[in-house]
Amino acid sequence: MKGFNECRNYLDKTFGNNFLSKTFDICKVYFTFGKLNFTIMKTRFLFPYWCKYLGVVLFVIHVPIVLLKKSSDTLHSDIAQNPHLYLILTTLLMLTGLVLFAFSKERIEDEQIAQLRMDSLQWAVYSSYILLILSLAIASNKADLEDLVHMHVWVPLFIFIILFRWKMFRNNRLIKDDAL
Repeated sequence: MKGFNECRNYLDKTFGNNFLSKTFDICKVYFTFGKLNFTIMKTRFLFPYWCKYLGVVLFVIHVPIVLLKKSSDTLHSDIAQNPHLYLILTTLLMLTGLVLFAFSKERIEDEQIAQLRMDSLQWAVYSSYILLILSLAIASNKADLEDLVHMHVWVPLFIFIILFRWKMFRNNRLIKDDAL
């Protein structure tokens, strides 16, 4: 105890009176309020609620374009003839739609929904990287590797959307069951 008091007196003389108590007060305030910043997903980075519908429209527009191109070569436009441009435009339509749908606010965005969103995002990243590692271990040639990299762009979004919607469904069902 004598050593602690000597150290405290030295710090008080060097940095001013009550140096340690001020430092501990700052630490107490930081650790008391600092934890909230790490556990709740910030909703200021989410799109407005109406963007969810725009995302669905963009994704639905993407699907027939890809199916028409794959089923037959009836598309004779410049976009359909240039495979690189076609790939870029269809990928942009799909990814923009998925991102808007996945990261739009809910009608009522509260802490529970933010926690469900964060948990779903975390598990989506984990599972998509596990799938990527397994796929890379199985891939046999360069074309397979290129397809895997292209697929890894949208797979985490699909997994996140499925997980989040499933958790929202279960949460709503529990709330309805509790109300009865």
